[in-house]
Amino acid sequence: MKEPLVSVCMITYNHEAYITQAINGFLMQETNFNCELVIGEDCSTDNTRNIVMEFHEKYPDQIRPLLAKENMGGRKNFVTTLSACRGKYVAVLDGDDYWTDPYKLQKQVDFLEAHPDYTICFHSVMIISEDGNHEPILYYPLGRKDTYHIEDLFEQNFIAACSTFFRRGLFGDFPAWFYLTPVGDWSLHMLNAQHGKIGYIDECMGTYRRHSGAVYSPRSPAEKLKINIDQLKIFRDAFGGRYRDLVDAGLCKYHYSLAIQYFDDGNFQQARTQTRKCIVKSPHNRYVAVSKLLKMVVKVHFPRFWRWCKRTYQRGTDIG
Repeated sequence: MKEPLVSVCMITYNHEAYITQAINGFLMQETNFNCELVIGEDCSTDNTRNIVMEFHEKYPDQIRPLLAKENMGGRKNFVTTLSACRGKYVAVLDGDDYWTDPYKLQKQVDFLEAHPDYTICFHSVMIISEDGNHEPILYYPLGRKDTYHIEDLFEQNFIAACSTFFRRGLFGDFPAWFYLTPVGDWSLHMLNAQHGKIGYIDECMGTYRRHSGAVYSPRSPAEKLKINIDQLKIFRDAFGGRYRDLVDAGLCKYHYSLAIQYFDDGNFQQARTQTRKCIVKSPHNRYVAVSKLLKMVVKVHFPRFWRWCKRTYQRGTDIG
């Protein structure tokens, strides 16, 4: 096989129920260039490895398995698998997600080939829940703009992992802080976005699967917010204070959201703590309206007065 233009980096662990659909999403791609699928199989305890090897035996020129001798964990497995990729471009696809558009890779290659000042290209995805308790959700970035920048990533990680497509080799070895961050794909985007713009294709071309065995999606809303706060704090130190104002703005937003979560759960002490942390970061606030922040201060510090105001307003509305 000729050297691939695109390498697909896939890591998998205990994805027996999903890995076939993930691999088939790669095999259905229609392109005018060579592709390879590099699969980092991390010593699954189910039948995942056997399935991977069956596909490799059937498509030896397209699928390259990396079989770990002992379980490495997701982060190290990803770094090892990415290091084995040979393509000019890399697409990311975890073993429990899948692609739905046979021209996805072609579209993303065409975009980056036509836009040399862009380093990342992504698209919208459908989010599905295995438990059946939630309707599918179309996930797309705020604003649905054609172009984003590294500054936008400090507000939130808006790039779904299975939509990620980037130029390989933009940075050297992964820095030590990469292994400390709780959300690896967000950190990867930061490293790549330092070198160029981020392009968005407004099409749904993949599916992100929420299930109990996933690392991030099963967590509670409060846990996810705490993870985002930890992530931003690491970014603040990692970039030497260069984006401190943006980090503080993001922290203000997440502390505010966490205060709301705790308030709704009846944990007023934690709600007050998060509100105070939000206020500390408020000089750089760009995401939370001042009126909303003031309302939160009243709610968490003067709950009786807040309830009285609500009752009074409701009576006035009823009378009107």
